[in-house]
Amino acid sequence: GGNLAEDFPLEAFDAVILHYSLFLAIDAYVSLRTRLRLKKYRGVKAIFLQDEYRFVSASVQRIVETGFDVIFTCVPPSAIEQVYPASLLPDVERVNVLTGYVPEALLNYKPKPLAERKVDVSYRGRKYPEWHGRLGLEKWVIAKRFSADARRYGLKCDISYLEKDRLYGLDWIRLLQNSRAVLGVESGASVFDFTVQNSLNLNNPSLIKKSFLRPNLSFQIEYLRTETEKDTKLLEILELEEEKNHKGRIIIYCATRNKVDEVCKYLLDNGHKAARYHAGKTDSMREKTQNNYSSGKVKILVATNAFGMGLDAPDVRLVLHYQIPSSVESYYQEAGRAGRDGKPSRCILFFQNGDLAVQSFIIRKESNRKGGETLLDAIKAYAYSTVCRQKFLCDYFGEEIESCGICDICRSKTKDTKHSYLEELEDKKQKKLEKSKYEFSADELKTIKELLVYYPGVFGKKILVGILRGSKSKAILRMKVDKSPFHGRLSKIPEEAILAKLEDLTFTKEIKIAGQKYPKLYLATHPPISKKEKIESEIASGTRVRKIQTPSQALVKALKNYRDREARKYRWKKFMVLHNAVITRIANLKPETKQDLIHIKGLGDAKIEKFGDGILETIRKYG
Repeated sequence: GGNLAEDFPLEAFDAVILHYSLFLAIDAYVSLRTRLRLKKYRGVKAIFLQDEYRFVSASVQRIVETGFDVIFTCVPPSAIEQVYPASLLPDVERVNVLTGYVPEALLNYKPKPLAERKVDVSYRGRKYPEWHGRLGLEKWVIAKRFSADARRYGLKCDISYLEKDRLYGLDWIRLLQNSRAVLGVESGASVFDFTVQNSLNLNNPSLIKKSFLRPNLSFQIEYLRTETEKDTKLLEILELEEEKNHKGRIIIYCATRNKVDEVCKYLLDNGHKAARYHAGKTDSMREKTQNNYSSGKVKILVATNAFGMGLDAPDVRLVLHYQIPSSVESYYQEAGRAGRDGKPSRCILFFQNGDLAVQSFIIRKESNRKGGETLLDAIKAYAYSTVCRQKFLCDYFGEEIESCGICDICRSKTKDTKHSYLEELEDKKQKKLEKSKYEFSADELKTIKELLVYYPGVFGKKILVGILRGSKSKAILRMKVDKSPFHGRLSKIPEEAILAKLEDLTFTKEIKIAGQKYPKLYLATHPPISKKEKIESEIASGTRVRKIQTPSQALVKALKNYRDREARKYRWKKFMVLHNAVITRIANLKPETKQDLIHIKGLGDAKIEKFGDGILETIRKYG
């Protein structure tokens, strides 16, 4: 956790540069031991800072303690003195810079003529929470308002501030190449709460900043190895809670909708009156659940993070995280819904190592792997930390406090279970490390490479290892690769060793990765061919006959295109316009009048009135 290897020859280098992903203010990233080594180091020390809104005071203090010579900051030159004053950093060079670079290869990209660009205005940003300050809020509010206004003027926009729509690498270039203009509200990348007084031109205002400390909340972590242990502990906690606070309410947070459904059913089966809330339920169902919870009809609510925004229930006595959240920010916001009336309340986090993999998968899926993993590391550091829970949380947000005296660390209630849990994790880690140390023979290495040639860019590491080891897992059987000629060829070699070898070959660039959300491996000398190239090759060799679309198939496709256009026009789900089954019936029967449409199952009077003319016109063109 943040330690530089003891045998690393730091003194052999002329300069040390600390990357912005290593938060100097958090021990889990740069430990005290590492900072002491850096302090003794006599070469030039530079630090790049980004996402500075969290740790300004703490970062300044540690920059001084560690003796850095240069700060590279995203803060504009006009504000550097305000954020990093010379009075606190007298011997430190402060340089404004954007943390990134433009590859020379970009110079070879020729811009498209404006007439060929299909999008009028594009934008990508991030929806920052309000505590980040005015600039962060403005970024997505401006984008949202512009998007709404653009529709009135008929502008075609590609604007989003959602995590799932973020772009990286070549996708950015493609967006810019295809856009006539880009909405420039990206300047608030690192924002500070004191920007408010500047924008209002206040003269010596009083700045009132509330503490992050919640003295009535008792934070606790339960280190659990299995789902069964979790369920047993959950019932134990709820029974104790209901005895002590029979009038108080309880929120149980889970990371996924499926887990919400499972936990809620488990509680109902065991006699607890509980309800569930997640984005998979309809608006009316969610509203009914929230009303029942707010009125006190239901006291236990199992939910994803979709629940809670705008909720200010004063008597929540317990917030329990059944699975770890994605970040310290999310955890503190959700746990902070407990005890808003100032009465003693508990915040309990169930920590199981497998949950890290769940969150990691969600993060990769939503944000293309950038930034999210760093935030997840911070919640992991919170779980492994030996300092007071509230002290860790307040330190994270840049506030120094004394130990709270009421968390499990302060009361030393989890010391033994945590110690044995972490010991067990370390033991497993060592065993995996031992298993990964395997000397591959030339034939075994050849087998791995032949497998990648056989399946170029088709599978990820797990499936490839499963094939080689002869796995009979559900994924292997579902993909029917248990029949592969490579199935079980390296069955005697540990999984960890094969994984390590694949990673080594990736590092040496003998293996390359295709895809970002779902990475698939291929041999650098045998890249995968596209589906189009494959079809053309098969046609040329006579092994594939080009399929000719029948009139019925062409009509189905045309009707689906019409359906999709109407769905976009009305902002409806596609099935709300026409179900696929209804489209198939229309294509088969080919009605000629609105009267004919009445006889097609799935088309009511309202749909015929709204879409009938369009359907009939499509049939006349493509039928």
